[in-house]
Amino acid sequence: TSGNAIEITNSSSIAITNLSIDHTSSSGGTAIKATSVGATPPVATSPGDRQGVEIDQVLILDHSKGIELIGYANSIIKNSEIRDQPNNANSTHAILLKKGGDTRQDQIRLENVIVEGVAWNPNGYNSDTEQNTGADEAHLHSVGLQVEDWTNSIWIKDCAFLRMTNGIYFHQSMGGRIEEAGAFHRIENTDVDHNRNNGMYIDGGYAIWVQNCYISSNGFPSGSNQQSGLVTGVHFKGTMWINNVDCRGNSKYGLAFNKFHTKIHINSPHCAENGASSPSSSAGIYAIDGAYDISIIGGQCGGDTYGHHTTSGTQQHGIKFQGDDHKRININAVDVTCNAGGTIGWETGSGNNILAASYNFIQNCPGFSVGQTAF
Repeated sequence: TSGNAIEITNSSSIAITNLSIDHTSSSGGTAIKATSVGATPPVATSPGDRQGVEIDQVLILDHSKGIELIGYANSIIKNSEIRDQPNNANSTHAILLKKGGDTRQDQIRLENVIVEGVAWNPNGYNSDTEQNTGADEAHLHSVGLQVEDWTNSIWIKDCAFLRMTNGIYFHQSMGGRIEEAGAFHRIENTDVDHNRNNGMYIDGGYAIWVQNCYISSNGFPSGSNQQSGLVTGVHFKGTMWINNVDCRGNSKYGLAFNKFHTKIHINSPHCAENGASSPSSSAGIYAIDGAYDISIIGGQCGGDTYGHHTTSGTQQHGIKFQGDDHKRININAVDVTCNAGGTIGWETGSGNNILAASYNFIQNCPGFSVGQTAF
């Protein structure tokens, strides 16, 4: 009940294809686990950083954990599905990428991978009986994709991470602003929705692109952290490009940022109808005290879930910068009309929020009454 179905150690050029792995009583273990064990530092007799695991057209059912690539480089997971993980504390992740004992891990591809975490919660709320008599809900324990350690160049394309705790989680062990930090990650055309906490929780890594993603309906039923579409944690100090994302209907915020980033570039987002769990403090885009170097250009933060110009039922502000000491904030040409409360929430009581034009700008934003004023 706790073993690994397929285990690979220090072997190169392995292909696992056209296979179903079904384990009806798994309480632990991993369906496919590949581990490269290298020396520190690597030497000729123990090269480490093994390469070439290909997982293609594999269906994993009922297994405690799905796939683990530890130290393996130049590997790909594609056209595969992971479903029906047991809803217990041993099921911590569906897919895990980490360097482990090797120097680093590079060049991992995920293409057309579906992770579905829906699980039966015996204490879940049954809408028919209006009692906690059991219901299908997002998984209580498992992360869709978890990335740790010095892991570089992950490409996640055309994937879906549904009904997990967090859909995608970049762990703080990835580092940031240092040479040995996991960097150059691309998340494209990927669907992360109905996750219990957040769609994407980025707490490590450096140089991350998030493009054309659907990051909606996260934070239900009530979870922890920010319960939002995309959240940066307190350990993330990297650079991020967020382009053409759809972040609507999340429990608290569409996009939420902690402080002291290198740069956050947001272009043409759609952030609407967020905040059902806390309407009074909700926002399409939200940042706390000391958020630095954020630019928001174009797009819409308000309206209904399909972008129509009707007043939001829950989302209080289109954009909200909470507290003081925000530096180098540029908000330009964002439609912030049709929110339940205000357009752009910006505190100007003290500190760097009210310094000269060399710091912060809000310009050309429909609905924002101050117009082209620098703060």
